[in-house]
Amino acid sequence: MEEYKTKPNALFGQALWMQFGVIDAKGKEKMRWDKGMMYLLMFLGIFTPFEVAFLTPKLDHYFYLNRLFDLLFLIDMVLSFLVNYHDPEENKVVYDNKKIVQRYLGGWFAVDLISILPFDILVIYKAEYKKMRGVHGKLIAHVLALGFDQSAKYTPVIARGGVSVSNVRFNNPQVMRLIKLLRLGKASRLIKEEDGDVAEAAMDYNILNLIMFIVMIVLFSHWMACVWMLVATMEDSPKNWLHPNGEEGYVEDVYRDYFASLYFSVMTVTTIGYGDIVPVTTIERIFDIIAMLFGGLIFGYIIGAVGNVVQQRSAKENEYYTSMSNLATFTKELKIPLSLQAEIQRHVTQLYP
Repeated sequence: MEEYKTKPNALFGQALWMQFGVIDAKGKEKMRWDKGMMYLLMFLGIFTPFEVAFLTPKLDHYFYLNRLFDLLFLIDMVLSFLVNYHDPEENKVVYDNKKIVQRYLGGWFAVDLISILPFDILVIYKAEYKKMRGVHGKLIAHVLALGFDQSAKYTPVIARGGVSVSNVRFNNPQVMRLIKLLRLGKASRLIKEEDGDVAEAAMDYNILNLIMFIVMIVLFSHWMACVWMLVATMEDSPKNWLHPNGEEGYVEDVYRDYFASLYFSVMTVTTIGYGDIVPVTTIERIFDIIAMLFGGLIFGYIIGAVGNVVQQRSAKENEYYTSMSNLATFTKELKIPLSLQAEIQRHVTQLYP
């Protein structure tokens, strides 16, 4: 048995798969697949919140594109049952198929499975059954809504749009599509596995941090814009931030509404607040309070972190200029020829990144 455990260590890629039915986590094919999944997750982290907040589910190209994404994540789930892993406790790579399966089932399997469930199909079929005449069509529509309405006496009854608490309507199939964001947990796993790639790319960590901070604030602003739109669509109120004077004369425009929502979120995150877009209902004010608290914390953290990065860069630059100044003084005192001085300066310059 001990001899079997040592054999896979000498095998990689296709040979490891052919003999032991295990995929090498550090193999070229698996690394390419992981990078492709990372790019897909980056796209979905932007597109999925926008789709849930601003687009109505229907059988269009977005629907079939989502099914393609679901298929890719299903393939990734199958691969997760076959990929070896490093056991930090025993400090060795595990090739045992049974242990690999048990580890995945006891870890991220449930999250990955829930994230590929097509909740948008519920929304589409709910709308279709609502068009049917008679009790059966309406009943099926209410079942697909997976919700109840609460009257003034808080008695659960079947009603339009799902669960209603006060004047808030939770359109469950629509909001449940946000569960697909659980896929982003895959990104954190891939980032941990790919940490070494940054070092191999010899990338300046200060520049990398600046890029990460910019991406963080843009992504947070985008997510806040999508949630701000969801607050307006979930609340059963004739007036909200989108149409403060009522729905009369309001014409839906996806991209206009998105940029208005993004405009508000960026103002909130950066603590500017021009006041031309304001919360109208109590629920919107509650969300705005939470958004300002979180936005202020994140913006303050990023400002501090960026200042730290700039300070480190400035320290390196100061060290460089001090060294060059000392070198110039030293070469002049020794009366070194100008051509040799220039050669020495070029050599020292190459020592500083």
